[in-house]
Amino acid sequence: FILFLILAHRIFLILFVRPPIDIKIDYQPGSQLKSMGSQVLAGVGRLATFTIQTWTLQTIYFGLVTLATLGYIQPYRQISYLFELLFATSHLVSCVTSYVLVPTMCKQWLKGDFGGIKVSEIPLLGVDQLTVHNFNIV
Repeated sequence: FILFLILAHRIFLILFVRPPIDIKIDYQPGSQLKSMGSQVLAGVGRLATFTIQTWTLQTIYFGLVTLATLGYIQPYRQISYLFELLFATSHLVSCVTSYVLVPTMCKQWLKGDFGGIKVSEIPLLGVDQLTVHNFNIV
């Protein structure tokens, strides 16, 4: 029950407290893809990110497991399938963040694309962002 409250609190913070996310999409030189420019995610739109979808599914999973453990619902096989899905998606989020997004942002910082900000101010290198993207594996 406590874990459910923690996850619900995290979703509340994402929806109503955190500032909007401004996503700038960069394409490789010579790319044939049509540029979408910049996307701003705020409010419910923040739930569109894969990380938040994974956390939401984990909240549902832990809620179902808690209900099954307490005997309020039958422990269906589908609950274990949901765990298998969450296990894979949690590792995907962590690996993409750790091995693709963070190194890319660090390279951009070294090139000077972020202006004069400190390394600790790079969006994905904050403690809260690293926690959101990696802590769901635990």
